[in-house]
Amino acid sequence: MQAVWGIGRTSLLNRLHAFRQSCSAAALLACAALTTAGGAIAHPHSFLDVRLGIVMSDAEVSSLEITWLFDDVDTEIAVDNNDRDGDGKLDEQELRALADRMARTTGQFGFHLHIDIDGKRVKSAKVSDFRLSMKGDRLQAGFRASLPGKVDPRSHRLIIGLYDDSYWIQFSLDPARDISVSGSLPAGCRLETFKDRRTVIYELVGQKVHPTVTEIVCGN
Repeated sequence: MQAVWGIGRTSLLNRLHAFRQSCSAAALLACAALTTAGGAIAHPHSFLDVRLGIVMSDAEVSSLEITWLFDDVDTEIAVDNNDRDGDGKLDEQELRALADRMARTTGQFGFHLHIDIDGKRVKSAKVSDFRLSMKGDRLQAGFRASLPGKVDPRSHRLIIGLYDDSYWIQFSLDPARDISVSGSLPAGCRLETFKDRRTVIYELVGQKVHPTVTEIVCGN
């Protein structure tokens, strides 16, 4: 994320120092291990709340609407590094400029969108309308991802994951609140969200971190 925000080494070190300062005495050794040069990238330092919108057309999935809501710290970093006129906030022009840079950078990582169709990973989804806005005092990104073609969940297995497989960014999603369907699922189909035990994002001392994914399940 350094290229996205334009964070310098000093800012990054300050953030890691603040992270260590926030640790309790009992957790100090664990925090120290996670903030070393070798461990920093393997521990979340950005925290995003995400929303997944599944767009249906004629009972088939045509595209996805994704929203990222950045945490307070990342929002502050974004404002500090991109507030060109020094007024303490990001205006429309500054948001558009930052959105362009963020889209180029995160696009190199597939926008952290992982799509499997019938057990095969879709290499890339076409992303459009990448935009930034302020939701209250937090930065929010939104974009549309089009699938290679419409997917009928009654005849194809579609699994959608929103996660960073470098474990630098932690995406949080509440299935009951953060997943919506535009249009109607086919009769007998439902959404199921679960940990993908086939995929390990990170492992430390035998503790495995698995991504959360969503599937449209039809039938029993």
